[in-house]
Amino acid sequence: MSRNNIKVCYVSDNSGDMTGGARSQHSLMVTVRGMGVDPYFVTHKNTIQIKKAEEDGIKTCYIPAKLMSYPKGKFQFYSLLMYLPKRFYNIRQRRKMVQYLKKNKFDLVHINSFFSCIEWADAARKAKIPYVWHLREYVTHDHNRYIRGKLRYNFLLKHSARILTISKDMQQYWSAKLGYRCDLVYNGLETELFYKNAESKLTSDTVRCAMVGRVAEGKRQLDAIKAVELLRKNGCKNVSLVIVGYRGVVPYEREIKKYITDNHLEDIIELVGFTDNVGGILENCDIGLICSNREAFGRVTIEYMLAGLLAIGSDSGGTPELISDGETGLLYAPSNIEKLAEKIEWAVQHKQEAKAILLTGQKNAAENFSINTTAENVYRIYNEVLKSRD
Repeated sequence: MSRNNIKVCYVSDNSGDMTGGARSQHSLMVTVRGMGVDPYFVTHKNTIQIKKAEEDGIKTCYIPAKLMSYPKGKFQFYSLLMYLPKRFYNIRQRRKMVQYLKKNKFDLVHINSFFSCIEWADAARKAKIPYVWHLREYVTHDHNRYIRGKLRYNFLLKHSARILTISKDMQQYWSAKLGYRCDLVYNGLETELFYKNAESKLTSDTVRCAMVGRVAEGKRQLDAIKAVELLRKNGCKNVSLVIVGYRGVVPYEREIKKYITDNHLEDIIELVGFTDNVGGILENCDIGLICSNREAFGRVTIEYMLAGLLAIGSDSGGTPELISDGETGLLYAPSNIEKLAEKIEWAVQHKQEAKAILLTGQKNAAENFSINTTAENVYRIYNEVLKSRD
């Protein structure tokens, strides 16, 4: 690419899998490349994200580093013991990051997540390169995590050239927390890739619900399971649920498995691990559930809509920005299992009206959440940052 292009170093998040945040970053890198950006991808651990970037012709770099965010609970004491060793290790690794940034003469550094390695922000500052920080989470409300070294995080966040947030709710949250206005850039998807014909949805006697994403307490998969169980107890036996993203490695996942087994729900609840074939699973589903305590945006909500599913979501966080109740989807009171069950049952009993809602939702998602729009907004911000430094 020409050196006249904007040369950007993209820093990965903490996920090993191609989660929503990782996929959003990858789509952004691929799309802005066609707008005049030369993307490089860096990560602190060797993951599938590197392989995916290389497959799409993006230059990559792997510099190991330690993260300073931890799940609440039993790891809090461990994190206290390990803070200083990890901090000293990161200081050594930061030198490599600074050298990498200077050697490649980047114009910008784009950090993908609050959970990205903080050392890249400090390295960018020491290399005198402006950095944009993309916040995709509330940290505590949605991930149930906490941070060691909050003062340092706050310092580096406040020295960002710009901070991007992915919903109005997140924008308000972080603007209030940091004391200045953050930018709003909604996530975008390759709409033509996810868009499917919805004519067959809600046409059979059986209705299949889907819940896709990282399995965690904040996502409240157990609420979905209990809602489907409640429907069966109330005589609505033609509803099933598939949960995609299950790995069985954390206590909450094991709690889910135990609940299904103890209550003999194996015939109506299916657990599926991370897969690249989410689209294939959604083709056989009618309803998509978003039960999170506070969803930052809800990329999966748009995926449901584009795939022709009726989106039913918790009325919290960024979800009501994507779902207009009764028009593009259905909303229910957060963490209220009975209300969730009622919304599903309404869709089962009023399939024609529910079908009209999902078709409107699909049209709205296709028209308003394209990756091209997201990339154009990000590219505009890049130029604003660089012009302000001239």
